Amino acid sequence: MSSKTDWLQSEIKTWVSEGLIDRTTGQLLAERYPAASGKSWGVSLLTAIGAIIFGLGVILFFAYNWDDLPKFAKLTMIFLSLIGFHLLGWYCSVRSLEQRNLSEGFHLIGTMMFGAGIFLIAQIYHLNEHYPVAILVWGVGALLFAWALPSVIQGIIAACLISVWGFSEIIDFSNLHFYSAALVFFGVLPLAWLQRSTVLLFIGLVATIALLLLNAGIHVDEIIVFYALFTIAVILIAISYVVRNTRFPRSVDVLRVTGVVIYGLFVFALTFDWGILDFSIKDGDTLERIVIWGLLGIATVVWVGMCLFGLKAKFEVTKSMQHGLILLTVLLLFALTAQSTRNSGLPLNLLFDAILAVHCILLIIRGTDNLKWKQVALGCVVLATLVFARFNDLFESLLMRSLVFLLLGAMLFFIGHMYSRSKLRKHSNA
Repeated sequence: MSSKTDWLQSEIKTWVSEGLIDRTTGQLLAERYPAASGKSWGVSLLTAIGAIIFGLGVILFFAYNWDDLPKFAKLTMIFLSLIGFHLLGWYCSVRSLEQRNLSEGFHLIGTMMFGAGIFLIAQIYHLNEHYPVAILVWGVGALLFAWALPSVIQGIIAACLISVWGFSEIIDFSNLHFYSAALVFFGVLPLAWLQRSTVLLFIGLVATIALLLLNAGIHVDEIIVFYALFTIAVILIAISYVVRNTRFPRSVDVLRVTGVVIYGLFVFALTFDWGILDFSIKDGDTLERIVIWGLLGIATVVWVGMCLFGLKAKFEVTKSMQHGLILLTVLLLFALTAQSTRNSGLPLNLLFDAILAVHCILLIIRGTDNLKWKQVALGCVVLATLVFARFNDLFESLLMRSLVFLLLGAMLFFIGHMYSRSKLRKHSNA
């Protein structure tokens, strides 16, 4: 159990016993922020690493005299190993909840034996089929075990194997292959939601996005991939505001961080001349413009809907300004893609510079007011990076460069001072 969840569960019991909240409210709060049933990710990671190493040892032991064994003995060893390790895992889980990590380890070895068995059986019968199919069968087997147990670790293995299957089909065989992305999206992400696992949610999101973009990057123009990535970023940020009041509130951080990172990198690229040129549309490419406008239209509808949905929440000036900046970014992208030629984009560069700088300042202000040092640090780092990026572009005079560095240094010192004052004031009021 994490320290935060442990503390919250303890406080909920105290509030109920002291009469601060009723029992029904306490139960609802406890269900929204559930305990992790004593599961430690550190122990689980060590168990997984140990299981993988042990499984490799078993496979190498089989391989030592593999050629000298008769076919029946080979098949017997494969199926006994597969069934035996999964039975050991089931026995440990039934016997005691305290042996949950040991059970996960045995099931993980069993999944490794399943994958090894697929390739070894293909070797025994000299099967020379389409090799990604073997990876697909292995990944589907891991996914079925992930749902049956249920197991986050098995879900991670399944997401990785299905991704390898998709990458193999796309890269090695140049196939348009959305099946792998659909399998991760509909098979792994719901499991992450039900198990309330931020790790599995993040891996599933990254795998789905990577598979979709790799498909698009091979079969369509790269500029469509860039705008599709931007649209995905806006959708993820919007969803992060909606899921806050669900049974998986911790998903907010995963969705928002993933979306913000993609959005931030996209806007940062547009602060350069090459970014403006690369994200502009070639003359006469009407179909490309229609597709990109469709993507930007989706981003606009989703974001406006989120803003209207957010009107029900408590109004915050800085948050509303950040929402407005994202909408302004979408509108500027409409203007950028409406250009008929790839002229120098210096005016637009300056606008995107200003948007990113204001984002950073608002992030610093919100982080200082709410005493969230990660927001303050992120805002300072991105702002400093933006200044250094413009060092050679906009400031040719050594005097101007020195003034910029003095201003940036003084601002960072001032931010640190204001954060310390805000922290002391909050502690004194408490």
